[in-house]
Amino acid sequence: MNRATLTKLLALSAVTGARSMAGLAALASARGGATKPPLLLAAATEMFADKSPSIGNRVDPLPLGGRALIGAGVGVLVAREAGECVVLGAVLGATTAVVATHIAYEVRRRLPVPSAAGGLLEDALVVAVASRYA
Repeated sequence: MNRATLTKLLALSAVTGARSMAGLAALASARGGATKPPLLLAAATEMFADKSPSIGNRVDPLPLGGRALIGAGVGVLVAREAGECVVLGAVLGATTAVVATHIAYEVRRRLPVPSAAGGLLEDALVVAVASRYA
């Protein structure tokens, strides 16, 4: 896998670990089409809901598994677009999303600011990375 494709795959899979819909929304936003509006809405809704205390932990088994699957999907899409191995893309995407989920969770948990403020900082980073690599 070439360096540019690998960088894009890792970046978009990592933002998927922080915000599950961010990688797919970034890809849809860059390409347009029928999937763009619902994916952007899903990503925005997730960013809003993330600040609610009733939302469970992203590292719990079900949300983590969802992020792994979505990360795999992001990896497949990026690899296929570049003419690279989609199986490798899926494995790298899923792995990166899971690792990034744990890192983002721990960083936010340890920030010396209220959770909502940490979430807004996380949102800003996710949007910056996603828009750079989409």
